[in-house]
Amino acid sequence: MFDLRGNNLSEIDGVTLFGLVNLIYNNYTFEWWYYILSVDNLKSLVDECDEDGRTLTWKKLNLSLINLSSIKGSQLAILLKCSPELKHLDMSNCHLSGSIIKDVLNECNKKYVVLKPGLLDLKGNNLSDIDGVTLFRLVDLNCMNCFTFKWNYYSLSVDNLKGLIDTCYEHGGMLKWERLDLSGLNLSSIEGSKLACLLKFSPELKHLDMSNCHLSGSIIKDLLNECDKFN
Repeated sequence: MFDLRGNNLSEIDGVTLFGLVNLIYNNYTFEWWYYILSVDNLKSLVDECDEDGRTLTWKKLNLSLINLSSIKGSQLAILLKCSPELKHLDMSNCHLSGSIIKDVLNECNKKYVVLKPGLLDLKGNNLSDIDGVTLFRLVDLNCMNCFTFKWNYYSLSVDNLKGLIDTCYEHGGMLKWERLDLSGLNLSSIEGSKLACLLKFSPELKHLDMSNCHLSGSIIKDLLNECDKFN
């Protein structure tokens, strides 16, 4: 009924914003920046839902380019809990860290919130402080729809790759990705045995891009020898 795009609604309170969201957005993407809304508006909306147990009916929410560095993972988990119909949450380029994402996933587990595959779009955030266990869970969430997992989308390093491999080795976890792009990542410090473990724990992997990764012949030799040992 209402089209309010292009208006500065940044002074709106949580109660009113809740009513606005459920009044005009059911089947469309709610674009946060259309209304000059900020992270403070998001926090107010989350607080309103948390206090009254209200449910948001949106199916797609775009928060891209909003600075979310000050938000808590628990607040994002509440947002997800109060949005049972949400199919896609775009938080690309939002200044999120690996520690915030860890908190989101942990809080979702505590609140029994089941995250749908492909729900979270986290491209353009620096997640380099992420631990191996959380990275494994993130990969698991984002590799269910045959997308290419691009390492540089999340500012991940070779240390993150090693941490992920160690997590798989310790817990026996299997990675579901079909396509992995490590291109441009400096892999000169990695052992061939580590890469062989990566392949072992990625049974569905169809394409691994390691172009321009500073790999040497000796690393490739070790990789192939270790793959032979693993059959």
